[in-house]
Amino acid sequence: MLENKVRLAESQREAAADELKESTDQALREVALAYDQVETGLQRYDAAIALQTAAAAAFRSASDSYAQGVGTFTDAVSARLDLPHREPRWSGPRAVTPRRLLLRPGS
Repeated sequence: MLENKVRLAESQREAAADELKESTDQALREVALAYDQVETGLQRYDAAIALQTAAAAAFRSASDSYAQGVGTFTDAVSARLDLPHREPRWSGPRAVTPRRLLLRPGS
């Protein structure tokens, strides 16, 4: 009788250990997926800022060239159309970007 109780307890312990391992593995998969999604989002954000900066520089250059009589109106209008319709929500050297929020010391 005692032997059966010991086997039952061992079996329950092993089942609990398996369940804990499965839960831990699932949590690790979810954390890894969330990390990848955050990194992808930050990379997309960085690329969008770079694109916006390049488009603004191209527009300034085309506008200046047109104003000085060495560029065409078509080039200036084309550069203007390449500008994003809105400014980014986070811009400037002191902006609180998503990356800064995640990497803030002490948080």
